[in-house]
Amino acid sequence: MPRLTKSDIEKTLLSGVAAHWIEPGNKPASIQLSTATQRRLFDYLRISKVRDVKGLPQPFIDEIAAAYVAAGDPAAANVQQTVNPSASGPWKIRALKIEGFGGVNLWNGKPFELEVDRESLLMEGPNGSGKSSLTAAIIWALTGERPRDHGDSSLDAMKPFLTRRTSTQGHGRRSPHIPPISPR
Repeated sequence: MPRLTKSDIEKTLLSGVAAHWIEPGNKPASIQLSTATQRRLFDYLRISKVRDVKGLPQPFIDEIAAAYVAAGDPAAANVQQTVNPSASGPWKIRALKIEGFGGVNLWNGKPFELEVDRESLLMEGPNGSGKSSLTAAIIWALTGERPRDHGDSSLDAMKPFLTRRTSTQGHGRRSPHIPPISPR
Protein backbone atom coordinates (compact mmCIF):
# COMPACT_ATOMS: atom_id res chain seq x y z
CA MET A 1 0.00 0.00 0.00
CA PRO A 2 1.59 3.35 -1.03
CA ARG A 3 2.21 5.97 1.64
CA LEU A 4 -0.37 8.75 1.45
CA THR A 5 0.52 12.40 1.91
CA LYS A 6 -1.50 14.76 4.07
CA SER A 7 -3.06 16.35 0.98
CA ASP A 8 -3.92 12.89 -0.44
CA ILE A 9 -5.71 11.98 2.80
CA GLU A 10 -7.57 15.30 2.92
CA LYS A 11 -8.75 14.98 -0.71
CA THR A 12 -9.82 11.38 -0.12
CA LEU A 13 -11.80 12.20 3.02
CA LEU A 14 -13.43 15.29 1.49
CA SER A 15 -14.54 13.22 -1.51
CA GLY A 16 -16.37 10.77 0.76
CA VAL A 17 -14.07 7.87 -0.07
CA ALA A 18 -12.49 5.78 2.70
CA ALA A 19 -8.80 6.40 3.44
CA HIS A 20 -7.00 3.12 4.20
CA TRP A 21 -3.70 2.46 5.98
CA ILE A 22 -1.83 -0.29 7.77
CA GLU A 23 -1.41 -0.03 11.55
CA PRO A 24 1.57 -1.51 13.41
CA GLY A 25 1.33 -5.28 13.43
CA ASN A 26 -0.04 -5.29 9.84
CA LYS A 27 -3.55 -4.43 11.05
CA PRO A 28 -5.60 -2.73 8.30
CA ALA A 29 -7.46 0.44 9.31
CA SER A 30 -9.58 3.05 7.54
CA ILE A 31 -11.71 6.12 8.06
CA GLN A 32 -14.50 7.50 5.93
CA LEU A 33 -16.53 10.68 6.21
CA SER A 34 -19.80 9.25 4.93
CA THR A 35 -22.10 12.25 5.44
CA ALA A 36 -22.00 15.77 4.05
CA THR A 37 -22.08 17.14 7.63
CA GLN A 38 -18.93 15.18 8.55
CA ARG A 39 -17.17 16.45 5.43
CA ARG A 40 -18.20 20.08 6.10
CA LEU A 41 -16.94 19.89 9.69
CA PHE A 42 -13.68 18.27 8.60
CA ASP A 43 -13.23 20.90 5.87
CA TYR A 44 -13.74 23.69 8.41
CA LEU A 45 -11.35 22.13 10.95
CA ARG A 46 -8.77 21.54 8.21
CA ILE A 47 -8.51 25.26 7.39
CA SER A 48 -9.02 26.58 10.94
CA LYS A 49 -6.01 28.02 12.74
CA VAL A 50 -7.41 27.01 16.16
CA ARG A 51 -5.52 24.00 17.58
CA ASP A 52 -6.02 24.28 21.35
CA VAL A 53 -9.21 22.60 22.58
CA LYS A 54 -9.27 24.63 25.80
CA GLY A 55 -10.85 28.05 25.81
CA LEU A 56 -12.17 27.99 22.24
CA PRO A 57 -12.78 31.52 20.91
CA GLN A 58 -16.40 32.43 20.23
CA PRO A 59 -15.84 33.06 16.48
CA PHE A 60 -14.57 29.47 16.14
CA ILE A 61 -17.64 28.10 17.94
CA ASP A 62 -19.97 30.19 15.76
CA GLU A 63 -18.22 29.14 12.52
CA ILE A 64 -18.16 25.42 13.32
CA ALA A 65 -21.86 25.59 14.32
CA ALA A 66 -22.58 27.27 10.97
CA ALA A 67 -20.64 24.53 9.16
CA TYR A 68 -22.71 21.91 10.98
CA VAL A 69 -26.07 23.29 9.83
CA ALA A 70 -24.95 24.53 6.39
CA ALA A 71 -26.16 23.05 3.13
CA GLY A 72 -23.87 21.65 0.48
CA ASP A 73 -21.28 18.94 0.35
CA PRO A 74 -17.51 19.38 -0.05
CA ALA A 75 -17.52 16.08 -1.99
CA ALA A 76 -19.43 17.79 -4.81
CA ALA A 77 -16.74 20.49 -5.03
CA ASN A 78 -14.00 17.85 -5.20
CA VAL A 79 -15.28 16.35 -8.42
CA GLN A 80 -12.96 18.14 -10.82
CA GLN A 81 -11.37 17.40 -14.12
CA THR A 82 -7.76 16.36 -13.69
CA VAL A 83 -5.24 18.68 -15.31
CA ASN A 84 -1.95 17.35 -16.60
CA PRO A 85 0.63 19.79 -15.12
CA SER A 86 3.23 19.03 -17.77
CA ALA A 87 0.74 19.89 -20.52
CA SER A 88 0.23 23.38 -19.10
CA GLY A 89 3.78 24.43 -19.92
CA PRO A 90 6.93 24.78 -17.86
CA TRP A 91 6.36 25.95 -14.32
CA LYS A 92 8.63 28.48 -12.68
CA ILE A 93 8.97 29.44 -9.05
CA ARG A 94 9.01 33.24 -8.89
CA ALA A 95 9.19 33.72 -5.11
CA LEU A 96 9.54 31.74 -1.92
CA LYS A 97 8.09 32.59 1.49
CA ILE A 98 8.74 29.91 4.08
CA GLU A 99 7.50 30.21 7.63
CA GLY A 100 7.75 27.75 10.53
CA PHE A 101 9.53 25.06 8.51
CA GLY A 102 12.23 23.42 10.64
CA GLY A 103 15.76 24.14 9.51
CA VAL A 104 14.79 27.13 7.35
CA ASN A 105 13.72 29.50 10.10
CA LEU A 106 12.85 29.51 13.77
CA TRP A 107 9.38 28.70 15.03
CA ASN A 108 7.48 32.01 15.25
CA GLY A 109 10.52 33.68 13.70
CA LYS A 110 10.70 35.97 10.71
CA PRO A 111 9.61 34.22 7.45
CA PHE A 112 12.33 33.33 4.95
CA GLU A 113 11.60 35.26 1.73
CA LEU A 114 13.41 35.01 -1.61
CA GLU A 115 12.59 36.44 -5.02
CA VAL A 116 13.71 34.09 -7.80
CA ASP A 117 14.27 35.89 -11.10
CA ARG A 118 16.70 33.61 -12.93
CA GLU A 119 16.70 30.24 -14.69
CA SER A 120 18.50 28.41 -11.87
CA LEU A 121 18.98 28.64 -8.14
CA LEU A 122 22.28 27.59 -6.58
CA MET A 123 22.34 26.94 -2.85
CA GLU A 124 25.65 27.05 -1.02
CA GLY A 125 26.42 27.03 2.67
CA PRO A 126 27.98 25.16 5.55
CA ASN A 127 26.50 22.00 7.05
CA GLY A 128 23.40 22.76 9.09
CA SER A 129 22.62 26.04 7.33
CA GLY A 130 19.27 24.81 5.93
CA LYS A 131 20.00 23.85 2.30
CA SER A 132 18.24 20.47 2.55
CA SER A 133 15.41 21.96 4.60
CA LEU A 134 14.85 24.66 1.98
CA THR A 135 14.71 22.00 -0.75
CA ALA A 136 12.35 19.88 1.39
CA ALA A 137 10.07 22.90 1.92
CA ILE A 138 9.85 23.49 -1.84
CA ILE A 139 9.12 19.80 -2.52
CA TRP A 140 6.49 19.77 0.23
CA ALA A 141 4.80 22.90 -1.15
CA LEU A 142 4.68 21.48 -4.68
CA THR A 143 3.77 17.86 -3.92
CA GLY A 144 2.51 17.64 -0.35
CA GLU A 145 5.23 15.07 0.38
CA ARG A 146 8.17 15.41 2.73
CA PRO A 147 11.35 13.67 1.60
CA ARG A 148 12.16 12.69 5.21
CA ASP A 149 8.97 10.62 5.34
CA HIS A 150 10.34 8.28 2.68
CA GLY A 151 13.04 5.73 3.25
CA ASP A 152 13.72 2.87 5.57
CA SER A 153 15.76 4.61 8.25
CA SER A 154 16.02 7.87 10.09
CA LEU A 155 18.16 10.56 8.54
CA ASP A 156 19.64 11.08 11.99
CA ALA A 157 20.70 7.41 12.33
CA MET A 158 24.42 6.76 12.33
CA LYS A 159 25.61 4.94 9.21
CA PRO A 160 29.20 3.78 9.72
CA PHE A 161 31.69 4.10 6.91
CA LEU A 162 34.18 1.78 8.59
CA THR A 163 33.02 -1.42 10.27
CA ARG A 164 34.93 -3.91 12.37
CA ARG A 165 35.65 -7.33 10.90
CA THR A 166 34.91 -10.31 13.04
CA SER A 167 38.18 -12.08 12.19
CA THR A 168 41.67 -11.07 13.24
CA GLN A 169 43.35 -11.75 9.86
CA GLY A 170 46.47 -13.28 11.46
CA HIS A 171 47.65 -10.07 13.14
CA GLY A 172 46.07 -10.76 16.53
CA ARG A 173 43.95 -7.63 16.34
CA ARG A 174 40.78 -6.59 14.52
CA SER A 175 41.16 -4.38 11.49
CA PRO A 176 38.68 -1.96 9.98
CA HIS A 177 36.76 -3.12 6.93
CA ILE A 178 37.04 -0.56 4.18
CA PRO A 179 34.54 -0.96 1.33
CA PRO A 180 36.24 -1.93 -1.96
CA ILE A 181 36.92 0.81 -4.47
CA SER A 182 36.02 -0.04 -8.04
CA PRO A 183 38.35 1.22 -10.78
CA ARG A 184 36.61 3.21 -13.49
